[in-house]
Amino acid sequence: TKKGQTLAMQTWRIKLVVPGQHHVPLYVAAVRYLLSWLWIVPALLVSFALKLEHWHALYALLAGALLWSLTAFIDKDRQFLHDRLAGTRLIQLPKPEKKKKAA
Repeated sequence: TKKGQTLAMQTWRIKLVVPGQHHVPLYVAAVRYLLSWLWIVPALLVSFALKLEHWHALYALLAGALLWSLTAFIDKDRQFLHDRLAGTRLIQLPKPEKKKKAA
């Protein structure tokens, strides 16, 4: 919540921000976390409802995650649905400048 980045996000230069605020408030981060479970929960419910087992249940989970990831293409700003609902944004940070060697 302080830097807006996990270790993996630092590697990929991605940052989570809330427009108009310096830090991501804890309650916003918690809401985003709960909403991110929507990647999995609908597919789990379908798997249980249809009594899918083994590979079929795994395929349902993969299909659910794929469909959820496609929500970013529907959004005009290419944000995931859980980010839109939580009021957060993922932004790409610029590449760090390379250090010049001393002559």
